[in-house]
Amino acid sequence: MDSKRSAARQNLIRQDGPLPSIGTSVLRLTSDASGGDLAVDGEDFAPDHDLFKAYRVLDTMLPDIARAQQDGRIHGFKLAARERQTFAFGRYEVSISGPGSSPWMFGVGAAAPATSTGYGLVIQTGEDEFLIVGHAVDVKFAADGRPAEMDSAGEGVFENGRWIPGRTLNGDERYFLFPTDALQTVRVRLLRHT
Repeated sequence: MDSKRSAARQNLIRQDGPLPSIGTSVLRLTSDASGGDLAVDGEDFAPDHDLFKAYRVLDTMLPDIARAQQDGRIHGFKLAARERQTFAFGRYEVSISGPGSSPWMFGVGAAAPATSTGYGLVIQTGEDEFLIVGHAVDVKFAADGRPAEMDSAGEGVFENGRWIPGRTLNGDERYFLFPTDALQTVRVRLLRHT
């Protein structure tokens, strides 16, 4: 990894709300030479820890994150169970809900209440397109006071600065885009109603 990219990764910070810039991190991030353990302020995290996974995903997206920050097209979030956050991007209102419990979604008698924290970021990549990285959240869009319908949703990853599409998500899969057991990256295109 080149030194500029490594320095940018170490200086990337997340905050709730719009991300105004990439600046000096309040945390000291280090990793061993093999890309194994991650240390934050001297506290070690195993490669399967959520923080390590999140930084690994964000590292692949640094150029897109920087451009979105410069243009004001990015919003980071962290939500407790059933907490909700709403913000606007252009003509769209984006509503993100933290993890919901199975009883909340499917009625009493299902599973135990949700205990994880939802987190991620939304980048508006086009007038009707969004790139969302999320864990344990539900994302809804509205325009002109009406729910906005998804035209397409697809999983993917970034490799060498390029978007590599994965599965196309259809039907019920669109209701559970961001599971509680994984950090997911999804590109969404909305239908424009005139």
